[in-house]
Parts: sequence; C-alpha cells; structure tokens
Amino acid sequence: MTHRRYSDAEMDAMTRAADALEAVMDGCGMRDFLYGKWAVLTDEVRREREARDDERARMFADPAAQLANFARWNRELGWGFPLEDFAAAVSEVPPAPPPPPAGDLQLKARVLEIRLPDGADGTPGHRRTFDALWGIAVRESGARPCHLFGLGPAVRLELVTGTHAPGIRWRTIDFGHGWTEGGERRHGTAPRTLPLGTERADAGILAAAAHFPLWLRRMDGRRVPYVWLPGYELPGMPHAVPMGRERVIHHPCFTREGGGGKIFLYCHWDHVPFEDYAVPVYADGAAPARSAAVDGDGFGG
Repeated sequence: MTHRRYSDAEMDAMTRAADALEAVMDGCGMRDFLYGKWAVLTDEVRREREARDDERARMFADPAAQLANFARWNRELGWGFPLEDFAAAVSEVPPAPPPPPAGDLQLKARVLEIRLPDGADGTPGHRRTFDALWGIAVRESGARPCHLFGLGPAVRLELVTGTHAPGIRWRTIDFGHGWTEGGERRHGTAPRTLPLGTERADAGILAAAAHFPLWLRRMDGRRVPYVWLPGYELPGMPHAVPMGRERVIHHPCFTREGGGGKIFLYCHWDHVPFEDYAVPVYADGAAPARSAAVDGDGFGG
C-alpha cells in the first residue's frame, strides 16, 4: 500500500502537534480522548522517517542503472556515443567505495560521468554538458527549471581547473567532502580553502543529478548535504567585488526552496562557508575519457 509522503514543513508541523497532544494527555488527564489523534500523527511521522531512511540508503543508483540511463539518453537526445564506448563502460565498472564508519551515511559513489563535445552551434562542450544534464534532472527528477541570479544559458560558465575531454568514464566522487568532519559536528567548507591539487568535481556532479533522483530528493543540508559545484565558476556575475587583492569567484551550487520545495541551481561566493554544504571532489585518480561523441542517434543510429 502506498502511503502519503510529507514535506519537511509538514513533518515539522506534525511533530510539533504530536508533542503538544502528548503534553496535554500527560498534563491534563485527557489520554483517552486524545490518544487516537496522537497515534495517527506519530504513526505517519514514523512511516515518513522510515521511507526517508530507505531512500538515503539507496540514493546512489548502481552501475547497471546508470548504464541503462546513459544508453537511453544517448538514444533519445542524439548524443552519438558509439557502442564501443558503452561496451567499454560495461567492462570497466570500478569497485564500490569502502563503507563509511559505523553509523555514518555513505556519501561516496561511483558515477558514470558524461562529457559532451562542442555543439554544432558552437556551444562549448562543458556548457553543453552542464545544460543537458541539468535538463535531465529537471525533466526526470522534478528539479526547478529556472536559474536564479541569472544563471541561465547566456551566463558565462567556465572550468576552474583542468580541461573538458569529451567522452564517458567512471569516477568516484565524495559528495560529503568538507561536511561530515568531526563526528556529529558539522562544519562548513568554502571552496577557496580546498588544497592546491585537489581535483574539484564538475561534470560528475551534473551526471549524479541526472542519475540519482533520490539523492536530490533527500538533499536537505542535515542528513544529506547540499553541494557546491566547485569545478565551475561564473565569471562576470554581479557583486564580483574584490576581497583585498583576491578576485571573488562565484560557483554554482544545488540548494532547495524553503519548506522542502524543489532543488534548484543557485550560486555563492567561493570564500563563504556554509555548514549545510559539502564541496564534492573526485576521490579517485583521473581516468581517460572514452572517445568523443558525434551528434546522432548513438549506438550506430
């Protein structure tokens, strides 16, 4: 039987109501009168919490599901990746990340990263990849389609480091980097503080948004952190005031509308830490990308 699902705001309201009913039952001798209402509320809260725990435990889709996603998108969106690339990805699935310490949530995952070549209209490959994968998250996972702070197609999007090599490859990404340090205590980490040489995640985060709808659904900044996209920057954004002699850099990020609303794209200054954000980084050595796609139906189409 399918049970109704509740937003964060509804869960908070139901929990407060159940606590108030319990206080009245205990303090005013009205248990027989109010117990039924209290039991319904607490049972609904319990069911929702159990459903969320289950989603968090399986929020990173397994490699087989990601390969199926890629094959479907390649066909439907005309990316043009050849069958040889798919076959190589099937044969090169990396081992699962080691389990986290007991009691911690697994925030490392294998991601089939997709990097598209430059578009026929001259759109740079890294920008085409960004828009295509976020478009999948909007269509298939209910992410918010609009971009705040003008983060739309006309805004410049650049890579912070590295290059954009078109192709597909498996990467392991730490989606909790800089967030779960110190046991139960949560720390914010600003992207600017990442050590030199750290491989900042870029296209892999967009691929994860497309592959992992449950990850987006459970992203709340409390159990599952919101994330910076530290491998991208937004030159020319408003408010790019200097910090002493250093240039202010804007990075895109994923956040959520208040009250458990939709995930959407936002941006922040790179020197500002937020305790509910992680700074995802690649947690493996770089692997060569498979051959670039040629626009078409894909897999010989």
